[in-house]
Amino acid sequence: MFRNTPTKWLDELYGFDWDSQLDSDIGIIYTHVNQFTSNHIYQTKGLGLRIEREAVTKKQDEGLTEKIQSLT
Repeated sequence: MFRNTPTKWLDELYGFDWDSQLDSDIGIIYTHVNQFTSNHIYQTKGLGLRIEREAVTKKQDEGLTEKIQSLT
């Protein structure tokens, strides 16, 4: 697991204080792709998902929606 991931990146992920540094309305989902053998990823694979915290639904201001739509 994480064979080629630099330690600095892992420290950023695991050392981040998710509960206090994110707005409480933001959801957190952890994903982990597994490849346990030397077989191709399409032959031996797995995907783990964990919902740590569900996001809170927010209504976007219609003025902002109109501004975004005008960009396209």
